[in-house]
Amino acid sequence: MRLPFPLLVLAGALLATGCGKRSSTQANAATLDELNRDLSAVITHGGGRLPNTNEFNHFLAATGKTFPTPPPGKRIVLDLDAKKFILQDQ
Repeated sequence: MRLPFPLLVLAGALLATGCGKRSSTQANAATLDELNRDLSAVITHGGGRLPNTNEFNHFLAATGKTFPTPPPGKRIVLDLDAKKFILQDQ
């Protein structure tokens, strides 16, 4: 049985796009720069008030991002004086 050429092209494209996909949590994880940009937006929208964890996570989810997993031996903390996220040794 011969398949029509457009069907073969479509099947090949679908198979090629599935290769090497990262998991959805890795693909949607925000970078440190994105976290700080989003934090700045939430602070500005909230009248200068730092958001709690739930508010910030809801904002990230609304933008299609998730909180990233820090590199081994590091943790992500909020510097309250600078009002930005930083990487800190554990």
